[in-house]
Amino acid sequence: MNEKNYNFKNLESLLDNLIEGFQLISPEWRYLYVNDAVVKQGKFKVKEDLLGYTMMEKYPGIENTDMFKNLQNCLEQNVSRRIENEFVFPDDSKGWFELRVEPVPEGLFILSMDITESKMASKVLEKKVQERTAEVKAQKSIIEEKNKNILESITYARRLQEAMMPSLTLIETHLPQSFVFYQPKDIVSGDFYWFIPPQSDEDHLIIAACDCTGHGVPGALVSVVCQNALNMAVRELNDADPGMILDRTCHLVFDTFQKNGFSVHDGMDISLISMLPDDDRVTIKWAGANNPLWYIEDVCLKEIEPDKQAIGRGYSKPRPFKTTTLSLKRGTAIYLFSDGFADQFGGLKNKKFTYKQLKEKLTQISPLTMDLQKKELEKTFNQWKSDQEQIDDVLVLGFRL
Repeated sequence: MNEKNYNFKNLESLLDNLIEGFQLISPEWRYLYVNDAVVKQGKFKVKEDLLGYTMMEKYPGIENTDMFKNLQNCLEQNVSRRIENEFVFPDDSKGWFELRVEPVPEGLFILSMDITESKMASKVLEKKVQERTAEVKAQKSIIEEKNKNILESITYARRLQEAMMPSLTLIETHLPQSFVFYQPKDIVSGDFYWFIPPQSDEDHLIIAACDCTGHGVPGALVSVVCQNALNMAVRELNDADPGMILDRTCHLVFDTFQKNGFSVHDGMDISLISMLPDDDRVTIKWAGANNPLWYIEDVCLKEIEPDKQAIGRGYSKPRPFKTTTLSLKRGTAIYLFSDGFADQFGGLKNKKFTYKQLKEKLTQISPLTMDLQKKELEKTFNQWKSDQEQIDDVLVLGFRL
């Protein structure tokens, strides 16, 4: 897709519908771009109240705050940073914000989430925890989007997409025996992996492999919409049932595209697991939209078939997604994936790799450590592809219980 032909009006509309603030700040600390969420968070009326002004003009004394010093450090050292900040407004009111700061050619890109209510709720929950009447559940949702500057700079777009996905360190903290083989076709991708860590011993861990329509910049934009919908679905439902999460996500994706004038030909295939460890076994719940679940127990690969419908695409009369519950013993290997690996053309006859070969490969390497499995998959894929063009984004996510 030619980036110059992309409908920037629809992109700006998508940005203004995000619940997170999106802003670009010049090296002179001048507001270059803000979305509606930034205007609301800053207690202004319209974007023009900020655009063209410096931070110091709109927030006198901000240059003396720790937050500003952190922003300066990001700009001067060209480093990224996450900041949780208590902000004091000119009227002496206060609010808490979670910021993700990225240096970009234009200056600084800042994503901001108003977590004031969460902070207040956390204090109440912490008190209940101390009284042993409740467990604290924290919400974490970082959504990133792109404006026309993202489309003009593919490197900038990659930074945004990488920032939106969970860190591998976070996944490895909760799933020590795991790997993510992630190889986009272009610099940015329509595939993404999604992870919600448990906040307590009684919380479920949620993990998914997601494949959005297309690849490159269009696929990446659809992935932003779909990840936003997944996060919103979990927050709204407060439930770890995968089928219910997919049902709600389907509604949210459809509403987002309809609201912005898109024909609903875009969407997402997904394989989603929530799980809660037991003593010597693990109970997992799973639901899939077009993508299956594979698991290997005692060197035997088993498959759970998905619902044959996508999230968003072909939405007219969706059926409720079914949830499958399994009790698996420790040591079982689980695999979630998109279709990119199996559909890749290559080999001596330039044919698709196929799911059959992928099953055989995973069964063969399943006794290896997850690090070695990833290396074997990467080696196999690149040897099969050889000098052929990669036709789609590739994502294979594996972990051992």
